[in-house]
Amino acid sequence: MAWIPDRYRDLIALLQRGRVEADIDEEFTHHLEQRIAENVAAGMSPEAARRAALERFGDVPRYRRQTRALDQAESRTSRWRDRLDLIRRELSRATRGIVKAPAFAAVAVATLALGFGTAAAIFTLVDAVVLRPLPYPDADRLVVIRHPVPKVSSDAVWGLSPGGYFYFRSHARTLDGLAAYQTFDMSIAGDGVAERVRAAATTPDLFSVLGARPVQGRLYTAADDPPARAGVMPTVVVLSYAFWQRRYGGDPHVIGTIIRPEGMSLEVLGVAEPGFALPEAKPDLWFPLGLDPNGIPHNEHYLRVIGRSRAGASVAAVQADLAGLTAEFAGAMPDAYGRGFMEQSGFETRVVPLQQHVVGAYGRVLWILLGAVGLVLLIAAANVANLFLVRAESTARHTAIRTALGAGRADLVLHHLSESLLIGATAGAVGLVVAYGSLRGLLALAPSDVPRLDQIAFSGHTVLFTAALVVLASVALGLFPMIHGAVVGIRLTQDRTAGLTGPKAKIRTVLVAAQVAFAIVLLAAAGLLFQSARNLRNVRPGFEPAGAITFELAAPQNPYDTYEKIRQLYQRVLQDLETVPGVVAVGSATYLPLSGRSGCSLAFVEGFPRRPEEAAPCIATQQATPGYFAALGTAVRGRTPFWTDLDNKSGAVVVTKALADRLWPGEEPIGKGIKGNGPKPPFYRIVGVTEDVRGDGIDKPPLEAVYYPMEPIPGAFLWSPPGQMDVVVRSRGVDARELMTTIRRRVIAIDPTIPISNIRSLEELVAHSMARVTLTMMLLALAGGMALLLSAVGLYGVIAYLVGRRRGEIGVRMALGATGAEVGRQVVRDSVRIAIGGVVIGIGVSLLAMRVLSALLFEVSPSNPLVLGAAAALLLGIAVVASLIPARRATRIDPIEALRAE
Repeated sequence: MAWIPDRYRDLIALLQRGRVEADIDEEFTHHLEQRIAENVAAGMSPEAARRAALERFGDVPRYRRQTRALDQAESRTSRWRDRLDLIRRELSRATRGIVKAPAFAAVAVATLALGFGTAAAIFTLVDAVVLRPLPYPDADRLVVIRHPVPKVSSDAVWGLSPGGYFYFRSHARTLDGLAAYQTFDMSIAGDGVAERVRAAATTPDLFSVLGARPVQGRLYTAADDPPARAGVMPTVVVLSYAFWQRRYGGDPHVIGTIIRPEGMSLEVLGVAEPGFALPEAKPDLWFPLGLDPNGIPHNEHYLRVIGRSRAGASVAAVQADLAGLTAEFAGAMPDAYGRGFMEQSGFETRVVPLQQHVVGAYGRVLWILLGAVGLVLLIAAANVANLFLVRAESTARHTAIRTALGAGRADLVLHHLSESLLIGATAGAVGLVVAYGSLRGLLALAPSDVPRLDQIAFSGHTVLFTAALVVLASVALGLFPMIHGAVVGIRLTQDRTAGLTGPKAKIRTVLVAAQVAFAIVLLAAAGLLFQSARNLRNVRPGFEPAGAITFELAAPQNPYDTYEKIRQLYQRVLQDLETVPGVVAVGSATYLPLSGRSGCSLAFVEGFPRRPEEAAPCIATQQATPGYFAALGTAVRGRTPFWTDLDNKSGAVVVTKALADRLWPGEEPIGKGIKGNGPKPPFYRIVGVTEDVRGDGIDKPPLEAVYYPMEPIPGAFLWSPPGQMDVVVRSRGVDARELMTTIRRRVIAIDPTIPISNIRSLEELVAHSMARVTLTMMLLALAGGMALLLSAVGLYGVIAYLVGRRRGEIGVRMALGATGAEVGRQVVRDSVRIAIGGVVIGIGVSLLAMRVLSALLFEVSPSNPLVLGAAAALLLGIAVVASLIPARRATRIDPIEALRAE
């Protein structure tokens, strides 16, 4: 076979492998090769031998059809080879051209890489948080069920009560399953060191609703979940895979053993599969919730509930089904859901897809950021498009020669596409590096409450997204000069006036005006969020953030299982910490302001003129120790409780100003009685009123709350002993890290089984509450800054180009008596005129686009004229600055030299 030409032998191989469709049998192939060999042996060249063999075989009837098929197959292969050769030649020519223009290539690659990289980084966040399905089987059928109470508060949303949960589970026709759960922290000791772990108490249905499987042992079922009774605790537990690996080293023999978190005795039934978690938490321990389906219904809404809809049932169908059942609550559970309560609270049921619930407000934020970087990418592409127009003109003579020698439109398109694809591919590769670095920076800045934060990573989706951007941008940039007539039909002689008023000058002006308009939109968005963040910082949160640190302290349930024992523990700890040098106040409460854990419970007021059908208000309630308000830095009118109030069972409580204004408008609330769980005495007595406290967010209304003591007074309900509390320590003139070392040592000396966790300053607490607005503002400001820089470069480039093209005209004007100052002012006016067009368009677009920011703004209008005016003034100032160098160059044009050059 060595004497058969390579081209022909390759074709034979393709035919034999079936890679080319042709009916060639082995006999024909054998005789053809034999005939070619004979011709070569007779002295013919390989190519002549092949042609002669085919001509002879074409005369043989039984080989005629196969000869014709072979010719056709060879023709097709030849055409593809010619096309590939053409592409290789154009890519080689484009590479040589780009190498000869390194400045053009460097600027184009850097500009596009910046746009590609930032877009890819934000897309990675959007993909991981918003687009990617949740890690549950048939996740699109999972829904979250909650109860909005708009008449209690415009944004108040409660969980489900046990009675409501069982009613829905028994009567819903559109649900295949319904599961309830609670999450909380627990202490588990081992080797003398206490560890704080996350726990979830759930109904057994949760595992089937979320599709969980065990990797060891089994998951608990309804048989393991008897109704909880007083003093009866869960007896079984399932471990998370991560906790099993971390604490027990993946030991399979842990199944059947007993663990004792907070004094409970729990038999380990199994280990959940890797990665299984709740949508908003990753529990280490799972155990039965112990709800009683036959229990008396109460108006207590502490359950989080997830349902799985039936196949084919839409979210709207589930919503309609449960809304109808909610209307039956007053008749089915009249003691818990009286008609007065239902009407006055606006109690209703809302069903939302689980994905939407998990993403929450961050979905809007991420889409806004992706749109912002999309504008940056468009600005970058507009800049590069101008570069391609300039390059097309600089190579116009070469292109005209190719056209004169017979190159067609397709050849020229292929050439420009080759250049743009090389530029785009290089920019895409650099952009992926930029995206990787940007993503790491974004994750470092991202607030801890961003959903699915641990799942955000550089992935194949990011690469595909970047590749799609590269292809779209490269094709658009490659065709752009052709579309606008910058290539086809260019004459062999230079046209020195083509840039003055022709279509190329107009399209450059339009591109720069578009850049200015996009920059206005981004700067306006960043300005609005900056104003919103400034307004938020000016709001007093109801305490003094500076000079205080906080941490969580959790008393194990065994031995701290009564009000008295917990009170004694906290009193000893807090009074001991007060003696630490530098500490000026110490106190604790069941949760802090801005922690998002306020919730609400019914409040009954002594002597309140309420009709029997009128509902008691649902307000935030918590338990606080003496010294709490001083440590927090919250102003209190009246007095705060003392430890002697606990000793004397005086029932001293403090309420917030917002609650006092609501319940006793125009009256003195101090001395009034208030309590939970019914209107019968005895009542707790109000001894102080705090300033307005922001409980759920600085941008939310002031909190309506009651601060109860740690121990109940005789005959008055007070929920359960506060085993876990947030301790606040206010200090002066001492380093916080050194202070925490001393605090930790003091607490361990009192009881080494008490863990300290979640250490932070109150300033960090405030910053975290503003993190979403702050992050969005920072990223939009960064996008606006990039847009500003790119717009300035675009303006400078166009003005400099126009000055260069108008050298002859400027020379004539100056020869006729125009001064350099007049010429310079004209250049600046040209720049400002372009910028004004972009500003006008940008402000119009901003007035429409800024509405999407409404949910992120605080006390600032989306159409704020000050912000829009400042953005416009900044862009116009940039236009003036960008035109100064070209204007200075224009004033120095020598009329004689300019006219001679013409």
